[in-house]
Amino acid sequence: MTPAWVGICVPLGMSTAAAVAGLVQWRRARAFEDTPTSKIRSAAQGYVEFCGHAHALPGDPIISPLTGRRCVWYQYRVEQRRSGGRLVWSLLDHASSDAIFALDDDTGRVVVDPAGADVTALDKEVWYGDEPDTPPRLRPPRWVGMLGGQYRYTERLILDGQLLSAVGQFQTRRPGDEPISLDTEVAVRLHAWKQDPARMAQFDVNHDGSISPEEWEQARAAARAEVLAEHREEAARPGIAFLVRPAQRRPFLLGTGSVAALATRYRRAAALLSAAALVLLVLGVRAMRS
Repeated sequence: MTPAWVGICVPLGMSTAAAVAGLVQWRRARAFEDTPTSKIRSAAQGYVEFCGHAHALPGDPIISPLTGRRCVWYQYRVEQRRSGGRLVWSLLDHASSDAIFALDDDTGRVVVDPAGADVTALDKEVWYGDEPDTPPRLRPPRWVGMLGGQYRYTERLILDGQLLSAVGQFQTRRPGDEPISLDTEVAVRLHAWKQDPARMAQFDVNHDGSISPEEWEQARAAARAEVLAEHREEAARPGIAFLVRPAQRRPFLLGTGSVAALATRYRRAAALLSAAALVLLVLGVRAMRS
């Protein structure tokens, strides 16, 4: 590719990337702005918005891998400085926590499954060092480390007790919930009854030692009634409220801070990216005309 075409394609490509990123930020802002904030106790099942405080659940603590801090969610990146004059970094390792945690408001608690969420965590640290696997715990000012460190470490955390806003799919799960049809459950129940001669004998009305088609239909009806009764009993039990990634292509967002602050943050990012896209587009068009 000739230098002239590079001068055209690079700004146009960057303009497109900035425009797409701006659209993503705008969509996130609209998700927070257009979804009414619900209280956990009275929230309807479906796509909702909550605002409360993040808390760890009982069990093993969640520890951030780089700094060893207790948290409810973490994300980290380890990058290496490339050789050469330019300040370019290559990604060596990265991961995000997928452990569940709780979001509490003044009415109740919902269990957050962060898998697939876009997370905005204000608790972010960037520092530098010379070891890829053992980042220094003593973190100097960023500009000091940038001058000499061969590795860059980035960590974002959601800490226990932090204000947390969330938009996602709210659903109540109960023990034994499975995506299985009623007909399949009835068939499984009948199969189990077939292995129990005493149970099947209850449907042998004429006591001839075999189950006629009419008697089999009675057994099927009894199995269906028993399964439905169990469903009603399970529905009456209190379940566990979860916030998870929506099945549709709707935003699943977690952010430390208030709903208004996060929406403003996303809108500002969208405006900056849109302005950058416009500037790059003008540069690309000028390069085409020159």
